[in-house]
Amino acid sequence: MIFDIIFICFKLLGALALFMYGMQLSSNGIQRAAGDKLQGTVNFMTKNRLFAVFTGMLITGYNLPLPRL
Repeated sequence: MIFDIIFICFKLLGALALFMYGMQLSSNGIQRAAGDKLQGTVNFMTKNRLFAVFTGMLITGYNLPLPRL
C-alpha cells in the first residue's frame, strides 16, 4: 500500500518535471522565433499593472470558445 503511494508520487513528480521542461523548450522556441519585436510588445503591454490586467482579460476573453446555440 505504501509503495503504491510512493510510486504515484514519483510518477507525479516525473510528469511535472517533463511538463516544466516542455514549457521551457516552448518558451525558448517562441522567443527565438518572435525575437525582440514580441518582447517589446509584451513589455509595453505589461508596463502598467492596470493595463496588464486589462490585456490579460482581453486575450483570455478572445481565446474563450463561444457557446453554441
